[in-house]
Amino acid sequence: MRRLTAILLALLSFCGCLSKGDAAHHIYVLSFGVESGDTFAYRIVLLAAMPKAGSEEGATLSTEVLAAEARTLFEAIETLNAGLPMTLRFSRTALILLSEPLAREGEIERLLDFSLGALDIHSNVHVMVAGSDLKTLYEGLQNDADPSFTKTINNLDALAAQSGTVPDGRCRSVWEALGSDAFDLVLPYIGANDPNPKPDLLGGEAYPKIGGALVQSDVLGASVIGSAVFDGPRMVGTLSGWHTALLAMVRGTFSEGRTTFYLPGTGTVSVKLQTNRRTEVSVRDGTAQVRIRLKAVPEYPLSALSRDPTLQTTLEQTIEAELNRLFSALSDAHADAMQFGTRELWQFPFGGEAGWKTRYASLSASFAVHVRVLETGGAS
Repeated sequence: MRRLTAILLALLSFCGCLSKGDAAHHIYVLSFGVESGDTFAYRIVLLAAMPKAGSEEGATLSTEVLAAEARTLFEAIETLNAGLPMTLRFSRTALILLSEPLAREGEIERLLDFSLGALDIHSNVHVMVAGSDLKTLYEGLQNDADPSFTKTINNLDALAAQSGTVPDGRCRSVWEALGSDAFDLVLPYIGANDPNPKPDLLGGEAYPKIGGALVQSDVLGASVIGSAVFDGPRMVGTLSGWHTALLAMVRGTFSEGRTTFYLPGTGTVSVKLQTNRRTEVSVRDGTAQVRIRLKAVPEYPLSALSRDPTLQTTLEQTIEAELNRLFSALSDAHADAMQFGTRELWQFPFGGEAGWKTRYASLSASFAVHVRVLETGGAS
Protein backbone atom coordinates (compact mmCIF):
# COMPACT_ATOMS: atom_id res chain seq x y z
CA MET A 1 0.00 0.00 0.00
CA ARG A 2 1.09 3.55 -0.70
CA ARG A 3 0.15 5.45 2.42
CA LEU A 4 0.32 9.09 3.41
CA THR A 5 -1.47 11.21 5.93
CA ALA A 6 -4.14 13.55 4.68
CA ILE A 7 -2.17 16.56 5.88
CA LEU A 8 0.85 15.56 3.77
CA LEU A 9 -1.26 14.95 0.71
CA ALA A 10 -2.73 18.40 1.21
CA LEU A 11 0.74 19.93 1.19
CA LEU A 12 1.90 18.03 -1.89
CA SER A 13 -1.21 18.26 -4.05
CA PHE A 14 -0.23 20.25 -7.15
CA CYS A 15 -3.60 21.90 -7.66
CA GLY A 16 -4.09 23.33 -4.20
CA CYS A 17 -4.89 22.36 -0.64
CA LEU A 18 -7.50 19.90 0.50
CA SER A 19 -9.98 21.38 2.91
CA LYS A 20 -10.45 19.80 6.33
CA GLY A 21 -12.39 16.60 6.00
CA ASP A 22 -12.07 16.35 2.22
CA ALA A 23 -9.51 13.56 2.30
CA ALA A 24 -11.78 11.35 4.39
CA HIS A 25 -14.86 11.81 2.22
CA HIS A 26 -13.67 11.68 -1.40
CA ILE A 27 -11.56 9.58 -3.74
CA TYR A 28 -9.23 11.90 -5.65
CA VAL A 29 -8.35 10.90 -9.22
CA LEU A 30 -4.66 11.72 -9.76
CA SER A 31 -4.66 10.46 -13.35
CA PHE A 32 -6.98 8.65 -15.72
CA GLY A 33 -6.53 6.99 -19.08
CA VAL A 34 -8.64 5.53 -21.86
CA GLU A 35 -8.05 2.30 -23.80
CA SER A 36 -10.22 -0.11 -25.81
CA GLY A 37 -12.60 -2.22 -23.74
CA ASP A 38 -13.59 -5.88 -24.05
CA THR A 39 -17.33 -5.51 -23.42
CA PHE A 40 -17.93 -1.84 -24.21
CA ALA A 41 -16.09 0.61 -26.46
CA TYR A 42 -13.72 1.98 -23.83
CA ARG A 43 -12.03 1.00 -20.61
CA ILE A 44 -11.38 3.94 -18.28
CA VAL A 45 -8.50 3.30 -15.85
CA LEU A 46 -7.81 5.59 -12.90
CA LEU A 47 -4.97 6.14 -10.47
CA ALA A 48 -6.77 7.36 -7.38
CA ALA A 49 -5.94 8.45 -3.82
CA MET A 50 -8.34 6.63 -1.47
CA PRO A 51 -8.83 7.16 2.28
CA LYS A 52 -8.23 3.95 4.19
CA ALA A 53 -8.75 4.68 7.87
CA GLY A 54 -8.70 7.34 10.54
CA SER A 55 -10.56 10.49 11.42
CA GLU A 56 -11.12 13.54 9.25
CA GLU A 57 -7.95 15.09 10.68
CA GLY A 58 -5.72 12.07 10.12
CA ALA A 59 -7.07 9.76 7.46
CA THR A 60 -4.45 7.55 5.89
CA LEU A 61 -4.57 7.28 2.11
CA SER A 62 -3.32 4.88 -0.50
CA THR A 63 -3.12 5.03 -4.26
CA GLU A 64 -5.19 2.41 -6.02
CA VAL A 65 -5.82 1.51 -9.65
CA LEU A 66 -9.53 1.46 -10.57
CA ALA A 67 -11.15 0.60 -13.89
CA ALA A 68 -14.56 0.45 -15.56
CA GLU A 69 -15.76 -0.24 -19.09
CA ALA A 70 -18.33 2.07 -20.62
CA ARG A 71 -19.29 3.97 -23.74
CA THR A 72 -18.16 7.38 -22.44
CA LEU A 73 -15.98 8.81 -19.69
CA PHE A 74 -19.00 10.08 -17.78
CA GLU A 75 -20.72 6.71 -17.93
CA ALA A 76 -17.56 5.11 -16.54
CA ILE A 77 -17.54 7.61 -13.66
CA GLU A 78 -21.15 6.73 -12.85
CA THR A 79 -20.29 3.02 -12.95
CA LEU A 80 -17.35 3.46 -10.57
CA ASN A 81 -19.24 5.74 -8.20
CA ALA A 82 -21.98 3.11 -7.91
CA GLY A 83 -19.49 0.59 -6.56
CA LEU A 84 -17.41 2.86 -4.31
CA PRO A 85 -18.06 4.04 -0.76
CA MET A 86 -17.15 7.64 -1.68
CA THR A 87 -17.48 9.99 -4.64
CA LEU A 88 -14.75 10.42 -7.23
CA ARG A 89 -13.33 13.90 -7.57
CA PHE A 90 -11.09 15.11 -10.41
CA SER A 91 -9.86 18.45 -9.08
CA ARG A 92 -6.37 16.94 -8.45
CA THR A 93 -6.08 15.21 -11.83
CA ALA A 94 -2.62 15.96 -13.24
CA LEU A 95 -2.39 13.57 -16.19
CA ILE A 96 -4.62 12.13 -18.92
CA LEU A 97 -3.42 9.08 -20.84
CA LEU A 98 -4.57 7.83 -24.23
CA SER A 99 -3.60 4.33 -25.30
CA GLU A 100 -1.45 4.08 -28.43
CA PRO A 101 -3.94 1.93 -30.39
CA LEU A 102 -6.70 4.52 -29.86
CA ALA A 103 -4.27 7.32 -30.75
CA ARG A 104 -3.33 5.56 -34.00
CA GLU A 105 -7.04 5.13 -34.80
CA GLY A 106 -7.51 8.91 -34.53
CA GLU A 107 -9.69 8.79 -31.41
CA ILE A 108 -7.97 11.61 -29.48
CA GLU A 109 -10.32 14.30 -30.76
CA ARG A 110 -13.41 12.29 -29.80
CA LEU A 111 -12.09 11.25 -26.39
CA LEU A 112 -11.08 14.77 -25.36
CA ASP A 113 -14.33 16.30 -26.63
CA PHE A 114 -15.71 17.14 -23.20
CA SER A 115 -15.60 20.09 -20.83
CA LEU A 116 -12.73 19.86 -18.35
CA GLY A 117 -14.68 22.27 -16.18
CA ALA A 118 -17.49 19.73 -15.84
CA LEU A 119 -15.06 17.54 -13.88
CA ASP A 120 -13.18 20.45 -12.26
CA ILE A 121 -9.99 19.57 -14.19
CA HIS A 122 -7.55 22.38 -14.97
CA SER A 123 -6.81 23.07 -18.66
CA ASN A 124 -3.10 22.82 -17.75
CA VAL A 125 -3.46 19.05 -17.26
CA HIS A 126 -0.79 16.96 -19.03
CA VAL A 127 -1.77 14.61 -21.86
CA MET A 128 0.38 11.63 -22.95
CA VAL A 129 0.21 8.63 -25.24
CA ALA A 130 0.60 5.31 -23.42
CA GLY A 131 2.51 2.53 -25.15
CA SER A 132 1.43 -0.12 -22.60
CA ASP A 133 -1.84 -1.32 -21.11
CA LEU A 134 -2.96 1.24 -18.56
CA LYS A 135 -3.29 -1.03 -15.51
CA THR A 136 0.34 -2.17 -15.87
CA LEU A 137 1.42 1.39 -16.48
CA TYR A 138 -0.31 2.83 -13.41
CA GLU A 139 0.98 0.01 -11.23
CA GLY A 140 4.45 0.95 -12.45
CA LEU A 141 3.87 4.60 -11.56
CA GLN A 142 2.77 3.91 -7.99
CA ASN A 143 5.50 4.83 -5.54
CA ASP A 144 5.72 5.41 -1.78
CA ALA A 145 7.92 8.47 -2.35
CA ASP A 146 5.26 10.21 -4.45
CA PRO A 147 1.74 9.09 -3.51
CA SER A 148 0.28 12.47 -4.48
CA PHE A 149 1.82 12.21 -7.99
CA THR A 150 3.25 15.73 -7.62
CA LYS A 151 6.93 14.83 -7.86
CA THR A 152 6.33 12.75 -10.97
CA ILE A 153 4.66 15.69 -12.71
CA ASN A 154 7.42 18.07 -11.57
CA ASN A 155 10.03 15.68 -12.94
CA LEU A 156 8.17 15.60 -16.25
CA ASP A 157 8.41 19.39 -16.46
CA ALA A 158 12.12 19.21 -15.58
CA LEU A 159 12.78 16.66 -18.33
CA ALA A 160 11.11 18.94 -20.87
CA ALA A 161 13.19 21.94 -19.76
CA GLN A 162 16.56 20.35 -18.97
CA SER A 163 16.96 17.53 -21.49
CA GLY A 164 14.62 18.27 -24.37
CA THR A 165 13.73 14.57 -24.50
CA VAL A 166 10.09 15.14 -23.52
CA PRO A 167 7.76 17.66 -25.21
CA ASP A 168 5.41 19.86 -23.23
CA GLY A 169 1.97 18.35 -23.85
CA ARG A 170 -0.95 20.09 -22.15
CA CYS A 171 -4.63 19.67 -22.89
CA ARG A 172 -4.94 23.25 -24.07
CA SER A 173 -2.14 22.71 -26.63
CA VAL A 174 -3.87 19.52 -27.81
CA TRP A 175 -7.04 21.44 -28.58
CA GLU A 176 -5.00 24.18 -30.26
CA ALA A 177 -3.26 21.68 -32.55
CA LEU A 178 -6.40 19.73 -33.38
CA GLY A 179 -8.24 22.95 -34.16
CA SER A 180 -5.57 24.18 -36.58
CA ASP A 181 -4.51 23.10 -40.06
CA ALA A 182 -1.17 24.91 -39.70
CA PHE A 183 0.75 22.35 -37.59
CA ASP A 184 0.44 18.91 -36.05
CA LEU A 185 0.36 17.57 -32.51
CA VAL A 186 3.32 16.16 -30.58
CA LEU A 187 2.74 14.50 -27.18
CA PRO A 188 4.99 12.84 -24.57
CA TYR A 189 5.25 9.05 -24.83
CA ILE A 190 5.09 6.80 -21.75
CA GLY A 191 5.37 3.06 -21.39
CA ALA A 192 5.86 0.23 -18.90
CA ASN A 193 9.51 -0.79 -18.74
CA ASP A 194 10.65 -3.32 -21.32
CA PRO A 195 14.43 -3.73 -21.76
CA ASN A 196 14.17 -4.17 -25.52
CA PRO A 197 14.96 -0.95 -27.42
CA LYS A 198 12.47 -0.22 -30.19
CA PRO A 199 13.13 1.86 -33.34
CA ASP A 200 11.30 5.12 -33.73
CA LEU A 201 9.92 6.76 -36.86
CA LEU A 202 13.44 7.27 -38.26
CA GLY A 203 15.08 4.04 -37.13
CA GLY A 204 18.84 3.59 -37.28
CA GLU A 205 19.71 4.59 -33.70
CA ALA A 206 22.00 2.25 -31.78
CA TYR A 207 20.00 2.93 -28.60
CA PRO A 208 16.67 4.56 -29.42
CA LYS A 209 15.47 5.99 -26.12
CA ILE A 210 11.69 5.72 -26.09
CA GLY A 211 9.36 5.56 -23.08
CA GLY A 212 9.00 2.00 -21.88
CA ALA A 213 11.96 0.70 -23.92
CA LEU A 214 14.94 1.76 -21.83
CA VAL A 215 17.59 -0.63 -20.57
CA GLN A 216 17.16 0.21 -16.91
CA SER A 217 16.17 -1.03 -13.48
CA ASP A 218 14.70 1.61 -11.21
CA VAL A 219 12.11 2.38 -8.55
CA LEU A 220 9.28 2.88 -11.03
CA GLY A 221 8.05 0.35 -13.54
CA ALA A 222 7.38 2.98 -16.21
CA SER A 223 9.36 5.64 -18.04
CA VAL A 224 8.61 8.83 -19.95
CA ILE A 225 10.91 9.75 -22.83
CA GLY A 226 10.46 10.63 -26.46
CA SER A 227 7.24 11.63 -28.18
CA ALA A 228 4.26 10.55 -30.24
CA VAL A 229 3.67 12.51 -33.46
CA PHE A 230 0.35 13.01 -35.21
CA ASP A 231 -1.04 13.77 -38.62
CA GLY A 232 -4.19 15.64 -37.65
CA PRO A 233 -5.98 13.51 -35.03
CA ARG A 234 -4.14 10.30 -35.98
CA MET A 235 -0.87 9.19 -34.37
CA VAL A 236 1.63 8.18 -37.06
CA GLY A 237 4.75 7.23 -35.10
CA THR A 238 7.13 7.83 -32.21
CA LEU A 239 10.33 9.84 -31.86
CA SER A 240 13.20 8.94 -29.56
CA GLY A 241 14.43 11.31 -26.89
CA TRP A 242 17.22 12.59 -29.16
CA HIS A 243 14.92 13.15 -32.12
CA THR A 244 12.44 14.89 -29.80
CA ALA A 245 15.25 17.24 -28.73
CA LEU A 246 16.08 17.97 -32.39
CA LEU A 247 12.41 18.71 -32.98
CA ALA A 248 12.48 21.14 -30.06
CA MET A 249 15.50 22.92 -31.57
CA VAL A 250 13.52 23.64 -34.75
CA ARG A 251 10.40 24.63 -32.85
CA GLY A 252 12.41 27.01 -30.65
CA THR A 253 11.58 25.26 -27.37
CA PHE A 254 14.96 23.58 -26.79
CA SER A 255 16.95 24.87 -23.81
CA GLU A 256 19.58 22.25 -23.07
CA GLY A 257 20.28 18.56 -23.47
CA ARG A 258 23.01 16.21 -24.62
CA THR A 259 23.96 14.09 -27.59
CA THR A 260 25.94 10.87 -27.86
CA PHE A 261 27.57 9.97 -31.16
CA TYR A 262 30.56 8.23 -32.71
CA LEU A 263 33.65 10.35 -33.36
CA PRO A 264 36.28 8.75 -35.64
CA GLY A 265 39.53 8.17 -33.79
CA THR A 266 37.89 8.64 -30.39
CA GLY A 267 34.84 6.37 -30.26
CA THR A 268 31.53 7.08 -28.55
CA VAL A 269 31.44 10.59 -27.10
CA SER A 270 28.99 12.67 -25.06
CA VAL A 271 28.48 16.42 -25.47
CA LYS A 272 26.11 18.74 -23.60
CA LEU A 273 24.24 21.17 -25.85
CA GLN A 274 22.64 24.49 -24.96
CA THR A 275 20.72 26.93 -27.09
CA ASN A 276 22.78 29.98 -28.00
CA ARG A 277 20.27 32.19 -29.80
CA ARG A 278 16.67 32.00 -30.92
CA THR A 279 16.16 29.63 -33.84
CA GLU A 280 15.54 31.42 -37.14
CA VAL A 281 12.92 29.84 -39.41
CA SER A 282 11.50 31.15 -42.67
CA VAL A 283 9.06 29.45 -45.03
CA ARG A 284 8.78 30.96 -48.48
CA ASP A 285 8.12 29.71 -52.00
CA GLY A 286 7.88 26.06 -50.93
CA THR A 287 11.13 26.01 -48.97
CA ALA A 288 11.78 26.12 -45.23
CA GLN A 289 15.13 27.50 -44.09
CA VAL A 290 16.21 26.85 -40.50
CA ARG A 291 19.23 28.28 -38.68
CA ILE A 292 20.06 26.85 -35.25
CA ARG A 293 22.80 28.19 -32.97
CA LEU A 294 24.09 26.04 -30.11
CA LYS A 295 26.79 25.96 -27.46
CA ALA A 296 28.51 22.66 -26.78
CA VAL A 297 30.36 21.53 -23.65
CA PRO A 298 32.45 18.32 -24.00
CA GLU A 299 31.58 15.72 -21.35
CA TYR A 300 33.12 12.34 -22.21
CA PRO A 301 35.89 11.43 -22.82
CA LEU A 302 36.93 14.86 -21.71
CA SER A 303 40.66 14.65 -22.43
CA ALA A 304 40.17 13.45 -26.01
CA LEU A 305 37.40 15.93 -26.84
CA SER A 306 39.30 18.91 -25.45
CA ARG A 307 42.15 18.19 -27.90
CA ASP A 308 40.00 17.43 -30.95
CA PRO A 309 39.99 20.36 -33.43
CA THR A 310 37.29 18.68 -35.54
CA LEU A 311 34.64 18.55 -32.79
CA GLN A 312 32.80 21.70 -33.88
CA THR A 313 32.60 20.69 -37.54
CA THR A 314 31.62 17.12 -36.69
CA LEU A 315 28.84 18.29 -34.37
CA GLU A 316 27.43 20.68 -36.95
CA GLN A 317 27.48 18.06 -39.71
CA THR A 318 26.05 15.34 -37.46
CA ILE A 319 23.13 17.47 -36.25
CA GLU A 320 22.38 18.83 -39.73
CA ALA A 321 22.33 15.33 -41.20
CA GLU A 322 19.99 14.05 -38.48
CA LEU A 323 17.69 17.07 -38.89
CA ASN A 324 17.41 16.27 -42.59
CA ARG A 325 16.55 12.65 -41.75
CA LEU A 326 13.99 13.83 -39.20
CA PHE A 327 12.29 16.19 -41.65
CA SER A 328 12.20 13.47 -44.32
CA ALA A 329 10.55 10.99 -41.94
CA LEU A 330 8.00 13.54 -40.74
CA SER A 331 7.23 14.62 -44.30
CA ASP A 332 6.67 11.00 -45.36
CA ALA A 333 4.26 10.65 -42.42
CA HIS A 334 2.46 13.91 -43.39
CA ALA A 335 3.19 15.26 -39.89
CA ASP A 336 4.13 18.93 -39.61
CA ALA A 337 5.61 18.44 -36.15
CA MET A 338 8.24 21.12 -36.89
CA GLN A 339 5.38 23.65 -37.15
CA PHE A 340 6.48 25.08 -40.49
CA GLY A 341 2.84 25.89 -41.25
CA THR A 342 2.77 28.47 -38.45
CA ARG A 343 5.74 30.28 -40.05
CA GLU A 344 4.03 30.41 -43.45
CA LEU A 345 0.90 31.68 -41.73
CA TRP A 346 2.76 34.85 -40.70
CA GLN A 347 2.95 35.76 -44.39
CA PHE A 348 -0.72 34.98 -45.02
CA PRO A 349 -2.55 35.75 -41.76
CA PHE A 350 -6.00 35.76 -43.34
CA GLY A 351 -6.97 32.30 -44.56
CA GLY A 352 -3.36 31.15 -44.77
CA GLU A 353 -4.13 27.81 -43.13
CA ALA A 354 -6.27 26.66 -46.03
CA GLY A 355 -4.51 23.99 -48.03
CA TRP A 356 -1.35 23.99 -45.90
CA LYS A 357 -1.11 20.20 -45.56
CA THR A 358 -1.27 19.91 -49.36
CA ARG A 359 1.59 22.42 -49.71
CA TYR A 360 3.49 20.71 -46.89
CA ALA A 361 3.61 17.48 -48.92
CA SER A 362 5.92 19.20 -51.44
CA LEU A 363 7.84 21.40 -48.99
CA SER A 364 11.65 21.19 -48.98
CA ALA A 365 13.80 22.19 -46.02
CA SER A 366 17.41 23.15 -45.37
CA PHE A 367 19.11 23.24 -41.97
CA ALA A 368 22.17 25.25 -40.95
CA VAL A 369 23.61 24.47 -37.51
CA HIS A 370 26.27 26.64 -35.90
CA VAL A 371 28.01 25.30 -32.79
CA ARG A 372 30.34 27.17 -30.45
CA VAL A 373 32.41 24.71 -28.41
CA LEU A 374 33.07 25.79 -24.83
CA GLU A 375 35.71 24.55 -22.44
CA THR A 376 34.61 22.59 -19.40
CA GLY A 377 33.31 25.08 -16.87
CA GLY A 378 31.79 27.27 -19.55
CA ALA A 379 34.79 29.35 -20.62
CA SER A 380 35.11 30.09 -24.34
